[in-house]
Amino acid sequence: MAEAETYARELRWIVSEVATSLGQMGAQERAERPLSTANDANTIARHILGSVRAYAVGIGGARAVPRDRAAEFESADDDDGLVGRLRELADEVDESLRKIPDDELDDPGRALAEWRARTPPTGTRRDSILEAIRHAAIHLGELRLTADLAARTTEPR
Repeated sequence: MAEAETYARELRWIVSEVATSLGQMGAQERAERPLSTANDANTIARHILGSVRAYAVGIGGARAVPRDRAAEFESADDDDGLVGRLRELADEVDESLRKIPDDELDDPGRALAEWRARTPPTGTRRDSILEAIRHAAIHLGELRLTADLAARTTEPR
């Protein structure tokens, strides 16, 4: 198996788990912030979607993918479509990463033309893909904890 296919498989699993976790929550649970300083499940999922698209599909996959990181943390009217968009992202990750020949993973990654995040990343395409995996896995854990806490606070006592 090619190296990029391994990355695609792992990232697809993480994104699919995010979609499954979010899909098991009710609307009230998804909007619940377990602490005043914490993000709700919808925000965490939007951030995962934005960061994976930017780092893995955009930089790693060398595709034109805009990112507005600040918007990922703003309330959105289309949160009902998040699960579907996450499932589409899993397919997009597969499609873009499985096409990368191993000898191109060491090519320099190029920051997106519309990079509206903090500092544009540097490093190789591999670095960006691995950052997407690391970052999404951390936030998957955060989402699962947020879901557990939200279920506790929204359940009838």
